[in-house]
Amino acid sequence: ENAMPVTEIFNDYIENGTAAFADAPLPGAFFSMLLEMTAGYPAYAVVDASAGNVIEFCWLSAYALREFLENGQNHLFIAREHAGKGMGKLCFDRLEADARQMGMENIIAEISLETA
Repeated sequence: ENAMPVTEIFNDYIENGTAAFADAPLPGAFFSMLLEMTAGYPAYAVVDASAGNVIEFCWLSAYALREFLENGQNHLFIAREHAGKGMGKLCFDRLEADARQMGMENIIAEISLETA
């Protein structure tokens, strides 16, 4: 049920910003790829309870350099109209707690000012 809104948020950053590294909008299959990438790691879609729509999604993963196993990497994308309202901090705090429970000592975050 979150596939379309998560993909739309991610594609907005591809088409209108620099926070996503793809050079063209991703197809609907992106969500399935995301689920595969996050297997074994926490991932969240934040839903605006009053409107019932996804406003943010985030996930934790292993750091790309596998020799640093104690490191994790977090990823966060917020619907533009909700940026700057503190929602990102809530997700980062949740992912930080999850990382500590998983034994990660450091979290590497790639943060764009567009999502701050």
